[in-house]
Amino acid sequence: MIVAIALVERPCGRSDLGIERRPDALLERVELARRARERCSERPHARLGGERFEQAREQRLEPATVGALHTLAPDHWIPIAAVARARDWSTGRTARVAFGCGLGDVTVSAALGLIALISGTAVVEALGARAGAIGGVLLIGFGTAYALWGLRKLIAHHHHPCHDTLTTRALFAIYCADPCVAVIPLIFAAAPLSRAATLAIVAVYEVATIATMVGLTLAARAGATLLGGRWVEHYGDSAAGTLIVVTGVVVTLAGW
Repeated sequence: MIVAIALVERPCGRSDLGIERRPDALLERVELARRARERCSERPHARLGGERFEQAREQRLEPATVGALHTLAPDHWIPIAAVARARDWSTGRTARVAFGCGLGDVTVSAALGLIALISGTAVVEALGARAGAIGGVLLIGFGTAYALWGLRKLIAHHHHPCHDTLTTRALFAIYCADPCVAVIPLIFAAAPLSRAATLAIVAVYEVATIATMVGLTLAARAGATLLGGRWVEHYGDSAAGTLIVVTGVVVTLAGW
């Protein structure tokens, strides 16, 4: 789930957007944003007056773009869609689970960004060094357990009730435990603006991320309904678990 955003320095905290997945590059961009913020704080207020409005308008597009693009990574929507198809969740329930998982993910991410803004880049460095593999490992573990449960149900030749509440909580915990640090450079770059503007940027990022996550999950769930038949009833849970494991392996190898 890690997609580091390369913020190329401009006067007074402006930035161009690029995609960078290396943790050291994330630290470099955060440091550039921090220095730009310090220079802006030293400038006369009169010179900043005309630029602040332009920055606020420009930087509202960046968090929306970041939120939408980083959510395209398959680990943001495939696990939920796979479980939803296997358990035959309704569209409404699928949307609610995706919304809850997305809200947990972006809220933890934004909170870490605000903490990093206050405490410095030590938090970013710790996350960049370790967070890359967390999401993949958690998905592999969850997918393996879910697939084994499906196999157990097949071997026993009768239905073992699946506690959907437990499954939903497990998915929620996975997304909360693997926040996306892409928002951290955005928060640093927005620091020269007012607190309200900074919070607005965080809100735009959260809305874009959650909306994209829910949309992709529902689209994948709708596409999966085309795969019907008795094999879905018998092997759906095991297939879903296997797909989640594959997703975890892919994001781990890709460093997402």
